[in-house]
Amino acid sequence: QELVMFFEYPGLLFLLIIFLAVLGLCAYRMHSATRAVPVLNYHQINDRDENSLTVHTDEFDEQMKYLSDNGVKEMDTKQGSDFDADLHEAIATIPAPAEDLKGKIIDTTQKGYMINDKVLRHAKVVVGE
Repeated sequence: QELVMFFEYPGLLFLLIIFLAVLGLCAYRMHSATRAVPVLNYHQINDRDENSLTVHTDEFDEQMKYLSDNGVKEMDTKQGSDFDADLHEAIATIPAPAEDLKGKIIDTTQKGYMINDKVLRHAKVVVGE
């Protein structure tokens, strides 16, 4: 009976189709907002364009300035900083070179970024144990 109702009232079927299309568009936009920021994922930054994963230094600087102007900040991951699992991803642990470096960041393999106090990308770090 419910299916017959849609065919008796074509306007209702049309509204249902529009509603589902808008819902799908909203879901797509929410998904695309969570994808990575391309400028943070370049494999090489230099003055020669070698392939699609290489970006020219000037273009990279311009893109990073735009991100900085819009609230994106680089995380502090200096050697000796406290490891914070909410901000950092420990990709390895090594024996601490000094007693005071246990549980601290020893090295950073990939920078992390935040936007408006939310993690955009976790920093990948090596932690002393």
